[in-house]
Amino acid sequence: MRRAGVGVQREVMTPLRVLVRSGFLIGILLLGDLAGYLWKTVGANIGLGLLVFLVLGVVAGALGLLDGRRHAIRGVLVMWLVVSAVVGLFAAASVSVGAWLLGGGFTMSVLASDLVLLAPFMACLVAVPALIGAALGEATSAGRVARAPRPTT
Repeated sequence: MRRAGVGVQREVMTPLRVLVRSGFLIGILLLGDLAGYLWKTVGANIGLGLLVFLVLGVVAGALGLLDGRRHAIRGVLVMWLVVSAVVGLFAAASVSVGAWLLGGGFTMSVLASDLVLLAPFMACLVAVPALIGAALGEATSAGRVARAPRPTT
């Protein structure tokens, strides 16, 4: 019989953990949108967009690394897949909502296009570094519980 807390890793997939990580990454997206709105330039501000993508990927990878070191890898992977889906859906919806708030009007075809093209891109932009970070964190964690070998019969 196992004692409570000995050799058992906690479940990591909780709504609060998803909400905190999603909110943090969405905050990065909103700061990028705000910076793009405040620094009015002629044409697209590609440099700012690439910087936001870089920061988003680095932060997701770092948080995934920390999660991989602290929790069971299966729960971490599921949690980061959910977080990446939330961030991708938010990014797609924020384009249409932002255009509506700035007086451009809401267009269902733009929302549909963003859900098909932008949402998977942003989800991958978050998921890939986070999952790599989680795998590296799990592989390098010193505090992992040693498993007993299976008995052979």
